[in-house]
Amino acid sequence: MVLTSGFDYYCSIDSGCSLNGGDQYGRIVPDNANIFTWYKSLAGFVDHAHNKGYKVGIYLLPGAFVGDGGITIENTTIKIGDVLNTSVTYNLQQAFNWGADGVQQWHDSVVYNLASIHGTRALI
Repeated sequence: MVLTSGFDYYCSIDSGCSLNGGDQYGRIVPDNANIFTWYKSLAGFVDHAHNKGYKVGIYLLPGAFVGDGGITIENTTIKIGDVLNTSVTYNLQQAFNWGADGVQQWHDSVVYNLASIHGTRALI
């Protein structure tokens, strides 16, 4: 148990915790088989950390996977490839054209999806 001394204790998870492609909406998917094997899933790890008194944060690279360009953003008719800045590519991902319609909707979808995986206690 973490002692209470007036501080919060955090465990930050890097964007490397995901698969190398998104789900049916191009959202980030945790790599449960390789990254979170001890806890069986991201949700299991978050539960373990919370039980120890830690807060958990997830850092994601600002972009979508290059291979997901043809996927439609959830609750839109917009393809991910239509909102990407194709001049910036890194770690299998491309940055967004930040002013484009669909970018905020993609981010909202990613956050809500991660929250649904392990409950809103971990996110939002």
